[in-house]
Amino acid sequence: MAEIEDVPKEDTSSVAEALTFENMYFALLGAAEDFRISKNPDIRKSIHCLEAILTLNPPARVEVRTRFQIAQLMWLHTKNIDHARDHLKKAELRRS
Repeated sequence: MAEIEDVPKEDTSSVAEALTFENMYFALLGAAEDFRISKNPDIRKSIHCLEAILTLNPPARVEVRTRFQIAQLMWLHTKNIDHARDHLKKAELRRS
């Protein structure tokens, strides 16, 4: 029986983390869009999906875009203008 040489294993934890973030990000983004464009739109659930993306500690570019999307939905579909403005301010701070 031939012996198998010890091959050093690569550290794939960072790759796994990136794939996991991407999968969760696109799943939540897709769900948010589905809630928004459905026959009976549920803006509250769409906003919740987008806010869940922020809990994943996304890269700055993703966070800024997500906060802008939340602010836009709140501005157009709710009376909570202050909350929308807060998301825009946080997006601007993160962008700088």
